[in-house]
Amino acid sequence: MPGYILIGILIINITAFPVKAHSINEIHSLCKTASDYEGCSRSYIFPISQFSTLSTNKTVWRNYGPLEVNLSIIKRRNSNKVVQALNNENKPLYIGVNCVSRSINLTGINSNWKGWFKPSESFEHKLIKDLCAI
Repeated sequence: MPGYILIGILIINITAFPVKAHSINEIHSLCKTASDYEGCSRSYIFPISQFSTLSTNKTVWRNYGPLEVNLSIIKRRNSNKVVQALNNENKPLYIGVNCVSRSINLTGINSNWKGWFKPSESFEHKLIKDLCAI
């Protein structure tokens, strides 16, 4: 029997994930300063059901400012990555990062996305750097 190596990362497709779509004007506003405008724009058009999931065999939580982020499961599609997190009140949320536009999105009540914004805090910059390196 030939030898096989089991890698600690599995890629699986997901079928549902709550998301709020962006208008063409919002997409343009988010991507107009990106070096790859077309790629950035395309990353906002695909439904999140087309994201794939990277998961590891170990649970890895890392603190970023007031957030505790689960880096064990990372959903991705093109330049977008989404992770589960807990806020400082221990309430669950999702964090989206666009690696092209270097912007962040968070879910609020009923898992609705609040809207993309540019990072201003050092922990937000660190979160983008870490997620985009994976």
